[in-house]
Amino acid sequence: MSHFVFAYGSNLITEQMERRCPSSREIGIARLAGFRFAFTGYSALWNGAVATVVKDPSDYVDGVVYSVTEADLTRLDGFEGVPFSYTRRKVQVRIRKRAIFAWVYTKSHTHDAIPSPAYFAACVGGRAARGIDYDPVVDAMTIAINNRSPLPF
Repeated sequence: MSHFVFAYGSNLITEQMERRCPSSREIGIARLAGFRFAFTGYSALWNGAVATVVKDPSDYVDGVVYSVTEADLTRLDGFEGVPFSYTRRKVQVRIRKRAIFAWVYTKSHTHDAIPSPAYFAACVGGRAARGIDYDPVVDAMTIAINNRSPLPF
């Protein structure tokens, strides 16, 4: 059985997604309406905040949809820290003018936080490599800087 996964953060880095989900196939660029891109929580792997999508009826997040196997999805859950760091849930995305349902990972922590330079670069680089606007990543960084919490998580 195959599943669709909507990637919007560091999983846009082709090599990372290939390591995490060896059987994955990139389907194409998609849009998740009613959400905005944000940095939140803390990742020891990335030494800073990581990406999530948060509800915002006036915004949207562009990303990539992958087709993955059941085994890939299980592996991806492990990399994303489900259910402790991230939650996996179904959302509707638009791809090539049609709506499909895909899994998306959302961070359990909800306060804005600052990502490491490496993670920020991964998010910008993954988008730039596919021609996806990276202004939302820059906007999320600005929000995180302006609203940063004194706590590291």
